[in-house]
Amino acid sequence: MTTSFLSLRFTRRLQSFGLFIVVIALVIFIGAICSYSANSITVTIEGFQFTPAEIEIKQGTIVTFINKDDAPHTVDPDSGEGFVGTGRLKSGESKAIAFNTLGIQSYHCAIHPSMMGKAIVK
Repeated sequence: MTTSFLSLRFTRRLQSFGLFIVVIALVIFIGAICSYSANSITVTIEGFQFTPAEIEIKQGTIVTFINKDDAPHTVDPDSGEGFVGTGRLKSGESKAIAFNTLGIQSYHCAIHPSMMGKAIVK
């Protein structure tokens, strides 16, 4: 059985089209990963301070607070609005919070009130 020239050309075009679809899917996947990482940030609790103490983020950004101190800490909103606090974080624990409300979201540690931070949500 011989393969005709036309069916060989069709097979090659089909393979090229399949490769094109795979490349497009890969580009979309990489774009999704990049946009996800752009919408998340980490704030470290260490040395009885939030680092960075002030962040500027887009609405909907997920902020993960990680306690690297030996002492427990909290992340509580100053005004009681805008986001739900972390509760008590023991050493090594973390909690992710979504910042969905526009404006300045100031927060503090309820256990150590001198610890303060701020998220500017745009």
